[in-house]
Amino acid sequence: MNQKGFTLLELTVVVLIISLLAAIVLANYRGGEKQFALLRS
Repeated sequence: MNQKGFTLLELTVVVLIISLLAAIVLANYRGGEKQFALLRS
């Protein structure tokens, strides 16, 4: 199997991984923002 490009399955997996990472980063950022606000007050 020597084909160029990605299969639909590969693209789906990559998009899933990226969206999971983005969700984790956003959750951590929001949590860190609250913690930072508490420390400053």
